[in-house]
Amino acid sequence: MAKIPQRNLLNEMLEEGEVEQNPREYLGMSSLAGQCKRKMWYDFRWCYDRRVPKRIERLFRRGDYEESVLIKDMIAAGIKCEYTGDNQYEFCDRTGHIKGHPDGRLSNVPGFPPDQKHLFEAKTMKSSIFVSYLKNGLEKTYPVYWGQAHTYMGEWNLDSCIFAVVNKDTDQRDFTQFNYDPVVHRDCMSVGFDVLTSEYPPKKIGEKTWYVCKTCSAKGICHKNEPIKKTCRTCKNVNIEENGKWSCELFSEWLSKDEQLAACSEYEIEECLN
Repeated sequence: MAKIPQRNLLNEMLEEGEVEQNPREYLGMSSLAGQCKRKMWYDFRWCYDRRVPKRIERLFRRGDYEESVLIKDMIAAGIKCEYTGDNQYEFCDRTGHIKGHPDGRLSNVPGFPPDQKHLFEAKTMKSSIFVSYLKNGLEKTYPVYWGQAHTYMGEWNLDSCIFAVVNKDTDQRDFTQFNYDPVVHRDCMSVGFDVLTSEYPPKKIGEKTWYVCKTCSAKGICHKNEPIKKTCRTCKNVNIEENGKWSCELFSEWLSKDEQLAACSEYEIEECLN
């Protein structure tokens, strides 16, 4: 007789299930060079619950950990690191709805004038992508990071970026310097403004079998007709205001984040989302 395997209760408790991500109140500058404007629009409008497996959530935290180690090592080497960790700088566009948070600013970097300021960005990659990055460069391997770095440089009035990458599998590191390209910055901010001001979700970039769409967190509402999440941001009575605010046409009042998430009894889904 076959034995019934014992349940691994510890594994179930720590590994099974998903983690709900707290929605951003703004459109992130870090995503403006992404492939899909439609997903940006869905994310900004809180159209769906963003849940990730616990393993993926740990990967996100792994990036924060590696960033702190990099900064500690650079400080030990005599490099000045500013606006890092809890002291992160914040960029904000003129509408108050598009924001960015760089990993830091460096000076006293070897090979450059001691007082020259550099944007600092740190990322982690698995070995296969790390090898591609070393061979092909950041722009081809990760266009979204390329756009993020140039947007941050432009918003911070910096001409140089020190981009650090850690191989998660081997702990190998690479530090690359590149200069600011105003065209990339301009194009990214133009995408952000288009997404922010669009009354309708932008066009799909592919069908449900397209590799980008297959792994997208918004594929349920975009390709599978799953219901749109009920929040003020998906209600036809909401208005986007200046200074990063949202208001309700029915009650003529500013809406807090908690109020937006809860919605009210007068909720009516935006017609373009039906």
